[in-house]
Amino acid sequence: MNFRKRVILAIVLCQVLMAGVLNLVIWIEQARAWRRLEERSAATAANCVSHGCVVAVESGDRGYLDRFVVEASAQHGPDCRYVVVESATGEILAATDPVPPDEADLAIAAPIVSAGNKRIGTLRMRFSGDSIRASQRQALRTSTGVTGAALVAGFLLAFLVDRRLTRSLRSLIAATEAMSSGDLARRVSIRTGDELQWLGDRFNDMADRLAETIASLRRHEEELETRILERTADLERERQKLSGIVQSMGAGLLVIDRRSRVVWANHLVREWFAELAPAGDARSVRCPFGGGDRCLVRAECPAGATFRDGKTHRSGFHVGDGERRRDFLVSATPIRRKSGQVEQVVELVQEITGEKRMEQDLIHAGKLAAVGELAAGIAHQLNNPLAVIRAHVERLVEVAAKGDSPGAIARHSEVVQKHIARCCETIDSLLRFSRRGSGETRPVRLGHVLDEAVALLRQSGSHRHTAVEIRIPDSIPWMECDPEGLLQVFVNVLVNAADAAGPTGRVEVWGEMGARGVAITIADDGPGVPAELQTSIFRPFFTTKPAGKGTGLGLAICCRILEGMGGKISLVDGPMPGAHFRIDLPLAEREVGIVG
Repeated sequence: MNFRKRVILAIVLCQVLMAGVLNLVIWIEQARAWRRLEERSAATAANCVSHGCVVAVESGDRGYLDRFVVEASAQHGPDCRYVVVESATGEILAATDPVPPDEADLAIAAPIVSAGNKRIGTLRMRFSGDSIRASQRQALRTSTGVTGAALVAGFLLAFLVDRRLTRSLRSLIAATEAMSSGDLARRVSIRTGDELQWLGDRFNDMADRLAETIASLRRHEEELETRILERTADLERERQKLSGIVQSMGAGLLVIDRRSRVVWANHLVREWFAELAPAGDARSVRCPFGGGDRCLVRAECPAGATFRDGKTHRSGFHVGDGERRRDFLVSATPIRRKSGQVEQVVELVQEITGEKRMEQDLIHAGKLAAVGELAAGIAHQLNNPLAVIRAHVERLVEVAAKGDSPGAIARHSEVVQKHIARCCETIDSLLRFSRRGSGETRPVRLGHVLDEAVALLRQSGSHRHTAVEIRIPDSIPWMECDPEGLLQVFVNVLVNAADAAGPTGRVEVWGEMGARGVAITIADDGPGVPAELQTSIFRPFFTTKPAGKGTGLGLAICCRILEGMGGKISLVDGPMPGAHFRIDLPLAEREVGIVG
């Protein structure tokens, strides 16, 4: 059963139900009305009869009363079943039947009042409702017939209306299905002169506009396809151009997602790092620079830092050792979503092995220059003990020739050993300072490195008497850095401070913890750096010393060494009258473990 038939059936059932309820309500109201009418008629009849028998009751004429009750019963028709006259004391004076009938439906009692308004008796009548019930049944049959005829007429009318409506709707449905199948020329023809015809006309108008719109869309679709093909060709040319640039740029390039997976990498990265040449999905390869146990980056992971703060970060690392060592620089740049969140990171990997070697050569040259500046003092440091050793050796020869006691030989030998150890210590410190650094980091105490730098400073004859005070608090932790490079920085700055202070001057060194690391300040009581030269002192080959006294590379080399450690050197103001050089060193990202 379709929806239309279900609706019609529901309407017919509702009509039948409503007609039945209405018929029942009418019948109940009619019954109540007939009942009230019957009661009023019976009461009126009883009053009339009671007035007619007043004289007979007063006179006690029972013969008259017998005839009177029979006539009264006959006068009120077959519904009057029983009439009785009682005295004031309840004695039956006259009755139509000695035994009252049981089938009576209505009992009426009316007082018999004399002319003096005194109650002298009671008239009782009983009536049957047969005629009223017959009238009610006839009325019910009539209303039921009328209701049934109305239902039949309503059903026929609904059927005719439904048939007309269904025919028009089927026409609309057929046209809609045809249009949905692609027949845009299909139209409907409804000529009913009512809202259905208006609906059909609107449907035809809609079909006309839809056909025009689809035709316009097809034209635009063809134009769009042409544009897409042209744009795709342009994009392919640009992609090939960009791919050629990226593949020939001479640097490695890779894209990393938030899970440290390699999304894309160019051929150089795959050549340099074999683990980045997957046979299948590139997303199965973990980034060799982006954290974890396999991370090649010694310092902070640049990709992880970029994911955290959304900024560009750099870090260096190397693979291999000795002659096979290769140095790389990684620069991480964020790729953001529209919301601003960092979705991926582009890492530019540059091989800087040649630059690193040149930098190490420059640093080593700076060391040799510093050794040259210290050479005169070191020669003096060696000449004095060598002279003592020579004298005691000559004395040992004399003692041995004379055959003196072994005690004298022991005393002279002890002095010789002492001064030989002093010479060895001087030479060892010079060799440690002058050897080419490895660039490897390890845990060191800043105080120990400063003590070694001051010891080297003391080897110079011109700086032997310069007062140097070191104040490094115990709260400063061990630092993970390159000790050879840091020693060279301290020596260069201390030599400059001692040169500025002079033989009788004073140099102070103190350290303090900062928000992001450790700050070491080296100050002197010399003349200071003129304001017009303060921006130039860190440039290579710039020096304020006389000719032959300096190369101009010391502070420039210090800058390069500290940059490699993530630190810096700067000229600051301070309490002493001379120059104040502040060396900032960052704390290690991971805690430094000390053995022993």
